[in-house]
Amino acid sequence: TAAASVWVGVPPQINQVFSPPQVAVGQPFQLRAVAAGSGPFTQLWHLGDGRRVETIDPIVLFSAAGIYHVQLEVSNPLGTAVQQHTITVVPHPAAQFAVNDTTVSVGQPVTFISQSGGAGPLVHTWDFGDGNTAVEAAPLHTYTAPGVYLVHLTVQNAFGQSEAYWPVTVGLPPTVDMVVPERIPAGEPFQVQGVGDASISRYEWSMGDGRSYEGPLVEHRYSRTGEIYITLVASNEFGSTQIGRWLTVDPGVLQQYLPLVANLLDEETTAVSSQPVDIDLPDVALD
Repeated sequence: TAAASVWVGVPPQINQVFSPPQVAVGQPFQLRAVAAGSGPFTQLWHLGDGRRVETIDPIVLFSAAGIYHVQLEVSNPLGTAVQQHTITVVPHPAAQFAVNDTTVSVGQPVTFISQSGGAGPLVHTWDFGDGNTAVEAAPLHTYTAPGVYLVHLTVQNAFGQSEAYWPVTVGLPPTVDMVVPERIPAGEPFQVQGVGDASISRYEWSMGDGRSYEGPLVEHRYSRTGEIYITLVASNEFGSTQIGRWLTVDPGVLQQYLPLVANLLDEETTAVSSQPVDIDLPDVALD
């Protein structure tokens, strides 16, 4: 008896290779291919400068100006398809940048990262839209008021200058309040409610006895007396706001329920005590 594995499929075919027709020196960009046939495929990119990149749709950059003939090999177990693509790399500046956080809140430091290209040396000039500027390649900036700011980057070298713009939305953490009774009896259910603005996406409650809930309206009961501190954290895309409130749990009436007991004769008996139990714990010093 003999056994063998057989791979059945269609040979690969490269439909198209995508890349910018022209990029600047040192500017990162993505090579992307659309292939047909039976996957999975492997990709081997010959970048035309001696480098070989064996990964799917890589992000690359070139450190010198010139015309590069990039060759792509797409393979599966049945064969390999080959296609060439020409990329022109110029020394002229090309401005582009990214932000390390897309949901910026007031008072939060945010880093702007230049992804610009061009033959060095490059001179960066940032305008953050609030009257502040910077000249570093990756400056750190903090906004002091909410709003939409148009960030402007200008990159210059000996071959000219290039500009890039991007709007940055700066917001505030939510405004929230809580509705909590001042006193409740032990053992009886009660409700607490969070009230806030329309931007709130999540309410998180900590009831002070180890229990926690989510939602704007929750129900709870306490099995001990004393002063208990309840906290509520409300969150939106720009941050979180935490508030708290003290609540007094007074002695109440509790019912003791003993479990169902089965004796040796399989006769079931339920023992229930309905006598009130007064809860009177000693006072606890609170910070």
